[in-house]
Amino acid sequence: MKIKILDIGSGIHPVEGADTLDYAELPNLTYKHDCNIFPYPIKDESYDVIYANHVIEHLDDIGKFIAEIKRILKVNGTLIIKVPYVSSNISFQDPTHKHSFCYYTFDYFAVNPEKHMEIWFTPQLLWIEKRKLNFVKDGIRFYNHLIEWCANKFPIHYENLFKWILPARELEVVMRK
Repeated sequence: MKIKILDIGSGIHPVEGADTLDYAELPNLTYKHDCNIFPYPIKDESYDVIYANHVIEHLDDIGKFIAEIKRILKVNGTLIIKVPYVSSNISFQDPTHKHSFCYYTFDYFAVNPEKHMEIWFTPQLLWIEKRKLNFVKDGIRFYNHLIEWCANKFPIHYENLFKWILPARELEVVMRK
């Protein structure tokens, strides 16, 4: 059985083999739609994998977006999100960005068995399977790999002590329905 993939905010470099959803006029677009307007023109439980690569920082309501993704994802489906990390220059240079993200931001939209937390003001929607701070890979490679390893191994210490000194470029989060 073929895995159905949706690339939200696909832009000019969509995920290979994915259906695409974007508000811009793009060639071979599957769905032309503004992600701030709900519901999306997609049937319930239509996709196995959904990518949102540097798109949700532009949206008005992240909670509504996550709820819409839950509706569209099949059971055991995967959401892969990449967003600018809060201390990255790309987080603030784009004036269309409406949100900043740190390592634990998505706990507020997910079940988190690590912390056994229940957020009372938002429904628990998806499971967090993986989080990763990604660093720029230019410059001294060993240095970047070491910082990346340390930041992901000890995220609380990184965020409290080093995020403004050694900024990560992006946060990658994998969630499952």
